[in-house]
Amino acid sequence: MGRVSKHRKTKSCDPFYKGKKTDLPTKIKKIKKCAEGSGLEEQKMPRTMKDILERAKQMKGKKKKKLKRLDEGNKKVKKKKQALFQQQKGESKKKYFNRIDREAASAVVESMKKNKKMSERRKSHLKKRKEKEKVKKNPERALSTIKEFSDFKDEVKFGDVVLQPPMLTAKPRKAPLESKAKKSLLLSSKFLSKENQTLKSSDKPEGSDDKNSIPKSKKRKHMTEIEKAVLDKERMRVIEAYKAAKKKTLGEK
Repeated sequence: MGRVSKHRKTKSCDPFYKGKKTDLPTKIKKIKKCAEGSGLEEQKMPRTMKDILERAKQMKGKKKKKLKRLDEGNKKVKKKKQALFQQQKGESKKKYFNRIDREAASAVVESMKKNKKMSERRKSHLKKRKEKEKVKKNPERALSTIKEFSDFKDEVKFGDVVLQPPMLTAKPRKAPLESKAKKSLLLSSKFLSKENQTLKSSDKPEGSDDKNSIPKSKKRKHMTEIEKAVLDKERMRVIEAYKAAKKKTLGEK
């Protein structure tokens, strides 16, 4: 009887045999496996390193996609520009040239807006405007933005003498403004002084009024001769004062 296949052993000296060599002892096989697994080149890669490599590959793919999109966008823009400067069907030369002029003018305006630098005054104005909006939204913020008293302190040099408090030259915001074209009367100061005198005379007790005073509502035809003489005298005085004031203003010019 033949031997069982598991007990069959091949000679190790057979140079043409390519199958399993079962005649080798188990200890030698284990030693060979350990030697093969102990190689540094064949060690397993750690999981963290694998994750890093995968992320790097993903980022490269995203960059490539982004570049492709940019290239496509640039191509579309170029096509649009080419279409703008091409004569359309049924468009006359006059309309074509006018359209090109309009497009060129709008492009020049846009480029000027981009290159235009903002002035410092405009920047400060926008900054204050933003701060006001923030204060409206959050009133507590206004307390933090208040400057200290030291910022409002005046610097007084040694030996400076002050005889009176400073005069306010600027008018308040809501004060009524006089128009520049409006001219004031030459005798306004004299009229005002006269009104002050009448106010002072009104403080006197009753019965002490001047006898020559004429009521304003009285007409000339109802006046007596004395009242007419007083009125004429007053009128002549005002005319002379007006002439003197007029000469003075002309002399100054």
